[in-house]
Amino acid sequence: MIHRELKGVHQAALLLAFSAAGSVALGLLRDRLLAGRFGAGALLDTYFAAFRVPDIVYTLALFVVANTALIPVLLAADTRGSAAAKQYVDSICTLFLLFVAGLAGLAFLFMPVLAPLIAPGFDVARAAELIRFSRILLLSPLLLGLSSLVSAIVQSRRRFFVYAASPLFYNLGIIIGILGFYPYLGFFGLAWGVVFGALWHLAVQLPALRRLGRLPRPSRTLWSPDVRRTLLLSLPRTLGLSINQLTLAAMTAFASTIAAGSIAVFTLAQNLQSVSLSVVGLSYSVAVFPALAQTSVLHKREDFLRHVALAARHILFWSVAASALALVLRAHIVRIVLGAGAFGWLDTRLTAAALGLFVFSLFAQSLQLLFMRAFYAAGKTVAPVLMSAASAAMFLIIAYGGLRAFAAHSVFAARFTALLRVSGLEGAAVLVLPFAFSLAALVNLFLLVIWFRRSFGEIDNSLPAALGQVIPAGFVMGLAAYGMLRLSDAFFNLTTFAGIFGHALLAAAVGFLAGNALLYLFGNREQQELILAFKNKFWKARVIATEPERLP
Repeated sequence: MIHRELKGVHQAALLLAFSAAGSVALGLLRDRLLAGRFGAGALLDTYFAAFRVPDIVYTLALFVVANTALIPVLLAADTRGSAAAKQYVDSICTLFLLFVAGLAGLAFLFMPVLAPLIAPGFDVARAAELIRFSRILLLSPLLLGLSSLVSAIVQSRRRFFVYAASPLFYNLGIIIGILGFYPYLGFFGLAWGVVFGALWHLAVQLPALRRLGRLPRPSRTLWSPDVRRTLLLSLPRTLGLSINQLTLAAMTAFASTIAAGSIAVFTLAQNLQSVSLSVVGLSYSVAVFPALAQTSVLHKREDFLRHVALAARHILFWSVAASALALVLRAHIVRIVLGAGAFGWLDTRLTAAALGLFVFSLFAQSLQLLFMRAFYAAGKTVAPVLMSAASAAMFLIIAYGGLRAFAAHSVFAARFTALLRVSGLEGAAVLVLPFAFSLAALVNLFLLVIWFRRSFGEIDNSLPAALGQVIPAGFVMGLAAYGMLRLSDAFFNLTTFAGIFGHALLAAAVGFLAGNALLYLFGNREQQELILAFKNKFWKARVIATEPERLP
């Protein structure tokens, strides 16, 4: 039985990873269009900073409509009959609308007060743009929250395709805003593009909801045992995500006080590293969650630990490889994805350096997602929130101290920038932020692992064995990719997109083959399990995805 469940985790994780590919591709196209049109400058800083308050409102909205809480409660209500399920849906929808409308209304009114906190380095004109842009974006949490509610109903009836497609339409809406709205409405047309994408995210799911006969209606009953259970289930995740959003807000505030373009640099770099984080860490964490919850309920501790070890081994397998290649190819990645139009060489160098600092902790960020879900599955919801709070405090201390040291001590600044090969570049102080972020992520993982061992016991010894294989393979992968870059320089025109792409693709392929050849010689277990998952046609697996954790 456990063997079959472990095999299913691979299939579900691979399906989630592949289903995310389209949305990831459109997200990269979105960033390329933004970077190419505006460069890493003041306008793009304002664009990214404007998401901070709506992101926090959206995160708080998940307190009512998080899929991880809605779906199990809705399924339980269904067992009592369609009337009970309908009453629950109507109640939770009405409560959500009142809750988010109130939050968004308060944020709208107090935006002039919140803007200086989000971006204290902005002048009066940029602060006014930030306020107006953020106010338009406040429509997005309402639309995406409703979409999350609809997706929970649709997924509870095992309609997965329409939910998987909705993020594609969201990013398409944003791209339409860049290409269509901006030329006619100016800078604020970008905000209406985001709102249009959120509306599309909701609208594409409504026909499926209508066919199920589950369209919500206003209800006078706002409180019930089902609603109370939903809120209790949602609270830990909402608190954890809120801490993450406050950390991002702090990063934005710090960056706004450096040079123009600093917010854009760290946001674009973070978006690039989030591709691997979403495809690897999130996919395995979501795929293994049902098995973790089931084994925890049945008090099967050994099976619980075995599932955690399985997901951790495969997260390490992929994230170490992704980190090795991203570190070597970071400049190529930035030039391929963002290097167009107004996004110049200075922007490229700073963003590539920031990307390198972010991916340094990619494995830690990915494993965090797994261990936090393991705690949630076991009903131990306090520990992940405390660890997130400790990590956020660590980030604030390192970022503040690092920026002070960068400004006050020229020797520290010179050595720091020389190490990252950005000596003399204006705005290089922004690189303190991804450095602080990665150190905080490593500390967070360390605390989670210590607390996990105290709570559940030792994970089996397969993890050290996996590390002993994937780390040398990652080193060989990076070394082979770097060697191929140097050997093939003369054969590619590195002033063109095709030349840069071909150069990176060849190096990545050689590195990937070299690393996997070494793993094959090791008889690597993860490699063998992945081959088996492909043979078992993983694309036929059915999984339940989660709602996005922030506005893209």
